[in-house]
Amino acid sequence: MTLGEMKDTIANRLGDTSTNTGDRIVEFINDIMFRISDEVQYPGERRWGHIRTESGRFAYALEPDVGSIIEPMIVVDNNANVWMKPVETFNSSVQNPTSTGTPHNFMYYGNYGVERQPATKLIFTSQTNVIDATIHGMVDFLQTSEVLSISDGAESTRTTTKDFTTIEKISLSDVPSTEMSVYGNGTGKDEVKIAKFTTAETEATTSTYGLYNPGSKVSIVSSASADTSRTVFVTGYGPLMSSVSKEVLEDNIYIEASIASNGDSVVTSAERFTTIESVSVDAQSEGTFSMKADPIVASRIVTLPPKKRSLDIPIVGFYPLPDGKRINYQYYRTLTPLTIASDRPPMDQRVHYYIQKWAESAVLAWYGESKGVSEVIQISTPSWNRDIATIRNMLGISANPNIVIGGGAANISSKRGLGPLLDPAYYSN
Repeated sequence: MTLGEMKDTIANRLGDTSTNTGDRIVEFINDIMFRISDEVQYPGERRWGHIRTESGRFAYALEPDVGSIIEPMIVVDNNANVWMKPVETFNSSVQNPTSTGTPHNFMYYGNYGVERQPATKLIFTSQTNVIDATIHGMVDFLQTSEVLSISDGAESTRTTTKDFTTIEKISLSDVPSTEMSVYGNGTGKDEVKIAKFTTAETEATTSTYGLYNPGSKVSIVSSASADTSRTVFVTGYGPLMSSVSKEVLEDNIYIEASIASNGDSVVTSAERFTTIESVSVDAQSEGTFSMKADPIVASRIVTLPPKKRSLDIPIVGFYPLPDGKRINYQYYRTLTPLTIASDRPPMDQRVHYYIQKWAESAVLAWYGESKGVSEVIQISTPSWNRDIATIRNMLGISANPNIVIGGGAANISSKRGLGPLLDPAYYSN
């Protein structure tokens, strides 16, 4: 049954098909669905996810509805297994992951409101003598560095090959013969000034100007022209810029920004972000909202599908660093609220009857006596327990749902990895 079918059935039996009552019925249906899922410890429906890795990139976003990974992930190109390892164990044994190849471990880093943080190449501009610039920073949860050779001659620019989200250190092999500036997040010299070296300075951290993180403006656009009255809210951290020049006054400043949508026309923020915590829409949208770092050629930050006002996106890292291979994985879906009439509860169809049954009981109690779900269940505890037992038997859930014959379903929020007694790598079929 769909959400619309359940709502209409309950409303017709109640004799009240008003919008306000319909909205309340939807709330009760969702409340009962989540309550049943919690009671039976429902692991979620099984789905397939896919990752197209990029050579040398460490961290990737999983599907937003991932609840728990059914290990192992599979490297499609050579049918290799990828097993989960706790972040603490990984960090204690590999402080600076640089090896590339076929991944054999993945680490869960948490849920984020974005798929990827803004990143930028750095632009060095000067008429200096021949020197080398060494840059250390981070991107995609990975420490990274690059040595850039800067030639002498007329005014020219040199651009790093790598992207950086944050900058930790910039060192020169010699003092520049003329003043040297370093910019980020743009194609010209009027963008964010990360560092500046005088003819007597070789370390950005101790220079007169200082060393700052880059900050990128972000742009939004909807796939629907009707989304002209929506507002996108962005929270995160970024630089405080001078109103006169592009110089940075301070960085790592907390920022809350609102961007008024213009439908399917691109709108760019006035604020700049180094890292983004969350992105949300003020109300349900008609189309799909996409956010990218400015300029538009930069990588996607997040995509919000219609009716979804925000996302919690699981982020994982792979080791060794993938070299462009495809990775498939199975997972149990996390339960999400039903929002539109065509939504179906993501549970076995036989459970839909019980969701509607108890939602209707809750609606009747609310309509007549202003009672809630907990009160209805408390009053009818024996009947509720019998139905829960029936649902558990129906779904075949009689033991820990995280234990699967022949493998493990690893909850991505778990701090513990699989032990040798459960790891199929330690025994044969």
